[in-house]
Amino acid sequence: MFRSWPSPLPTPSTWVVVGAAGGAAIAVVAALKDFSGLWFGPIMRCRAYPRLQDGRPVEPVFAPTFPFGNMARLMRLPPVEQFKTLMQASAKTLGYAVTFILSRPRVNVIDNDEAVKVVLGAKVTVARSDRTIGKQMPVWDRLFGKGLFMVGPTDWKRQHRICMRGFGPKMLDRFASVVADTVASEFKALEGAAAGDRHPLQRSHSGRTLERQATSLGICGNSDGQLAVWDPAVFLKTMAARVISKVAFGQGIDVDDESAIAEAFSVWEQASSDPRYLLPYYIDLPFSGPRAARKAIKGLHMLAEKFIARERETIAAGDEHQNLLSVLVHARDDDGGKLDEDELVHNVYSFLGAGVSTTSDALATILFLLARHPEIQSKLHQELATGPLEWEFVKNLPYLSAVIAESLRLWPSVVGSIARQLTDDVVLPGGLRVGKGINVGVNSATLQRRPGVWGADADKFRPERFIEGQGKDQGIGNPMSPHKLPPGVPDTAFPVFGYGARPCIGRPLAVMEMKMTLAQALRRFSIEEMEPESFEMVLATPFQFPKRSLKLGLRRRSQQFSESCDCSYSGSPRLLARGGS
Repeated sequence: MFRSWPSPLPTPSTWVVVGAAGGAAIAVVAALKDFSGLWFGPIMRCRAYPRLQDGRPVEPVFAPTFPFGNMARLMRLPPVEQFKTLMQASAKTLGYAVTFILSRPRVNVIDNDEAVKVVLGAKVTVARSDRTIGKQMPVWDRLFGKGLFMVGPTDWKRQHRICMRGFGPKMLDRFASVVADTVASEFKALEGAAAGDRHPLQRSHSGRTLERQATSLGICGNSDGQLAVWDPAVFLKTMAARVISKVAFGQGIDVDDESAIAEAFSVWEQASSDPRYLLPYYIDLPFSGPRAARKAIKGLHMLAEKFIARERETIAAGDEHQNLLSVLVHARDDDGGKLDEDELVHNVYSFLGAGVSTTSDALATILFLLARHPEIQSKLHQELATGPLEWEFVKNLPYLSAVIAESLRLWPSVVGSIARQLTDDVVLPGGLRVGKGINVGVNSATLQRRPGVWGADADKFRPERFIEGQGKDQGIGNPMSPHKLPPGVPDTAFPVFGYGARPCIGRPLAVMEMKMTLAQALRRFSIEEMEPESFEMVLATPFQFPKRSLKLGLRRRSQQFSESCDCSYSGSPRLLARGGS
């Protein structure tokens, strides 16, 4: 028996309309394809466009299409496929690859160590380029466009001299106590939530309060009575924001202010990951999203201005408190120069913006890798069991340091450097000629995966590569820097924290936070993979992180280990806490 159609058959006139619409769509696609050639052709023929030694223009990785260029097509590939595609393209063009973001071409250093030295060194970064990321990322520009890593060479030199006062050895030692104490406090709460213990979380006697607090720590449930289901992205992002807030504004920051910063920063972060905000003036439109972003940025600026005014009052009273804002307010360069009000506000949030997502994403990646490699996790458990959970002990653990370095090598949380817009014509190593106005940058993800540099197992997670062949310190070197590179690997092959003239100023804080976080996590828990078949890394250029929906399992280790986790810092006296509002 035949089944009837769920709705009447289309009439002949309907077919005519459908056919016309289909034909129009095909015509539009064809027109756009033709228009792409008309749009991008002159750009690729202009004098400034990158050319090989024989004068031929460099072929882009993919043919750009109107209006978004070729980055959208590249980003649709899984991360490893993206890296392989870029490597294959660069093999034909001296180790470089050209991509288009909208109509702007960018030269990416993919596999050329000498080019890394030139592009990230003073010759290009300071003397022959400008930094125009504010024009490309308006939502960043609004929050911290006058901050250190957003400004051009002239302002950068002046600001860098001043800001470095906040990252000297004495200040970093003081910051260590803040980082260690904050991380320990967060993990104590997490352990309580994972065990169903109400005491460290409870603010009322209702189960609803406990559930909300546990959820805010990333606890999603319990699978077998012993294994807590955990969303590391939720916990790590909140923890990183609290660490940076306390470093920036002091341990005595008011709870309401701390919550306001976290909430507003979350709104800003969502906007910064939305491609619509790349469009000029989108952030100024009267839609709900842009309105919320503008409100969040204004609120963050107002909070910082309040903290600055309070800091100036304490200076007048002769009671100086050693947090980052205090140092920046006090700091002067050799000529007596200081940061103005806007620069103070923007620099505080540039450290917050640069430190929260990158550090939390890097930590999430490491934890997933450890869950996928229990034999490596077991070695870390053994290493951490050899001493107290204090910064003075943790900072010199070689295998912990090697695990962090190997994860950053394989999956850097930021895959490339900020673009430098050339202010003069440049000939790059190998003979590539690039004209004034073109953006150049370095792709750390491809440089850090090259088999010719890192070995045939370059795609494998193997921390031992950082320890093999090292001296007595097993590669630790400076404990606030990444692990020493394996013998024979050049510095240019590992630009995860930048290189040359403008490396990441917050690197010591990031390394410190990663070491203390992993130490706390692994002394308290065994980390287990919940969905091994679903593991996936996401590359939302320039950021790279585990797929947000993935969960980990937390299995509490012995009571003996947990009770030894409350000690966190031994060294210089703790930072003076500023009173709340």
